[in-house]
Amino acid sequence: MSTARAEKPPEQGKRRKLDDYETPPHEGLQLARFFKPSGGILEPACGSGRLVGALKEAFPGVRINGTDIKTGHDYTKRTKTWAGDIITNPPYRDGLADFFTTKSLELADGKVAMLLQSGFLWGSGRCDTLHLVTPPELIIVLPYRVYFFEGPKGKPIKSQYFNHAWYCWPDRETRERRDYGTRVAWAPKIADNDDDFG
Repeated sequence: MSTARAEKPPEQGKRRKLDDYETPPHEGLQLARFFKPSGGILEPACGSGRLVGALKEAFPGVRINGTDIKTGHDYTKRTKTWAGDIITNPPYRDGLADFFTTKSLELADGKVAMLLQSGFLWGSGRCDTLHLVTPPELIIVLPYRVYFFEGPKGKPIKSQYFNHAWYCWPDRETRERRDYGTRVAWAPKIADNDDDFG
């Protein structure tokens, strides 16, 4: 079976430095309502570790490794496969979300879960190179705006204009068999998002 391949990573753009939009920990807990890890977890864009902390709380006893370009681990250059699952909120600038997704599907022997804008579901190019080749097994809709954090000590960024979902793929063996469908689950609304402007 052929799968989409991560091309050369895009050039750097003008979003926040290193696209540092850190994930609120409760979004990791939302993922855990529906996602069961198949092995150790790699978080390759972990920033200060907010999502890593949530995953450790959600999956006690599971080995979780967090890496980030700020600590010298450039995921775009990684070639070594990962025996377990890859879970991250990827950077978005200049097509990096697509790159991180296809790179994770190349590298992970286990499952892949990506926190992405809900619009990631559409697009003829993405459809041809990803969704029709290796469709997600599960899409967890977050029915509210996610207020990301700016840096490790930053406050939630209020100017969030996009809705998000967790896109989840099965382990490599299942991906290659392609004998699965895609189901949709709705995460519950959480109290921390009562100030949703949407």
